[in-house]
Amino acid sequence: MAPSSKGTPWTEGGLRHAFERALARAQVPATRLHGPRHFFITECFKGGASAPPVQQLAGHLHLSVTQRYAHTNDNLKKEAVQIFTRRSA
Repeated sequence: MAPSSKGTPWTEGGLRHAFERALARAQVPATRLHGPRHFFITECFKGGASAPPVQQLAGHLHLSVTQRYAHTNDNLKKEAVQIFTRRSA
């Protein structure tokens, strides 16, 4: 990770504060620090990406970590069944 503007390692509070300021400057609604990661991984799966490439893009050693970040809903589950049905027909 890149050092802070002072050249020192980021503290948890300092990183959170910088993230919140960046969100405010971009006029983006407040979210948790890992919110963008959750969003990215979920959107990859919504777009039909398979798990191994998403895992690699996220930099996760274990697929279970990637799956923890993915938010599935009933529509995603239905889409998965439809994809399977089309491929097996």
